[in-house]
Amino acid sequence: MCGRFTLVTDPEKLMSRFHLQEIPFDLKPRYNIAPGQQIPAILADGGRRRIG
Repeated sequence: MCGRFTLVTDPEKLMSRFHLQEIPFDLKPRYNIAPGQQIPAILADGGRRRIG
């Protein structure tokens, strides 16, 4: 079995939850993310959070 998952969220909710200033790319729902595929992640960057 592989560990597939989904990423479905409202970008505004994501920004609010993680105190992000912006999302610098188009964040679309993904329903079949497989191991090895690139996905967005919340990163700590100098005391602030960003998505990358």
